[in-house]
Amino acid sequence: MLSAEFLANLAVEVELGRVRRIPHSNLPLSIYNYTEQTQFSKAFNEVNSICRGLVISNEGKVVARPFEKFFNFEELGASSSEFSPDKISEIWTKEDGSLIVAFWWEGSWHTITRGSWASDQALSAPNLLSKRFISGADHKKTYLFELVGPSNINVVRNYEKDSLILLGIVDTQSAAEATEEEIRSYADGFGFQMPKLWTAEEFSYDLIKKELNPNFEGVVLKNIKGKRCKIKTETYVQLHKVVTGLSDSGIFNLWMQRKEAGKFSMDGIPDEFFAEINQKIDAIDERWVKYKASVESEWEETKELIRSGMSRKDIAINHPKLRHVLSSAMLNIEPLSIAYDEFCKYNG
Repeated sequence: MLSAEFLANLAVEVELGRVRRIPHSNLPLSIYNYTEQTQFSKAFNEVNSICRGLVISNEGKVVARPFEKFFNFEELGASSSEFSPDKISEIWTKEDGSLIVAFWWEGSWHTITRGSWASDQALSAPNLLSKRFISGADHKKTYLFELVGPSNINVVRNYEKDSLILLGIVDTQSAAEATEEEIRSYADGFGFQMPKLWTAEEFSYDLIKKELNPNFEGVVLKNIKGKRCKIKTETYVQLHKVVTGLSDSGIFNLWMQRKEAGKFSMDGIPDEFFAEINQKIDAIDERWVKYKASVESEWEETKELIRSGMSRKDIAINHPKLRHVLSSAMLNIEPLSIAYDEFCKYNG
């Protein structure tokens, strides 16, 4: 059972919008997953960072325990020293697909993606579990896979067929992870592939970043303390930006979502793009404030001309820059909606 303190802190994270709770429609279970808000604002802490597809029963027992959140090497700052060559214990090829969390609950195996009970990937994953896994896997463990293949969208790397690649195995209660040798033994026994394990001699940061092969995403580093980080190639990052539609117009649509709904969805957007998206949205905010102020000023100027007795025709002829606010000024309609509609038209 989780401690009362952890559950209380988790409830706070949910209340603050940093963790999303996704209850199952029938079972007394919930997925806990950190939100786009947490990713975007980098508000990670020791509670929400383990909510990466964490499954907890209504009684407060951990039912599935995925890997803790890990960051891009470039995001680590001073902490990057924890991944100096002498502190790296494992280097794995990073697969390009969807994380699948497999766990045992009351007589059967269940599969989820980190934010959904019923995503396409979560629903298709059981068909890819081998009979040997279903009959022989340890019920006390959480099994972590990457679902790869042609059916998976928003990926760059090409795979010949849909399959599950075994990434790791975690003791559901203690959080102890299986060793590389244990993972390999399970993979061979259950008929799953594993990512490539690199030797220290094969690896260098510059080699990974500059790799031009579009079918290679990058690597995941694991240090001697069990912490992870990832390094993605520059080629992959640029291709993924195209695949996920992160053009300037795509980022403007995110800005519109936030303006109109108070939030926007970052589903499917890798976190290495968040800093760039944040900067561009801040720039759009600045442009919007200036444009809104300009329209409000022109609207006030038009109102003043109307009050002075100038006709609509004369204003339109002698003050052409005011034409776009003339109708709203004549009808005494506040200019905000005009400003917003025009701004979206010119920028979207």
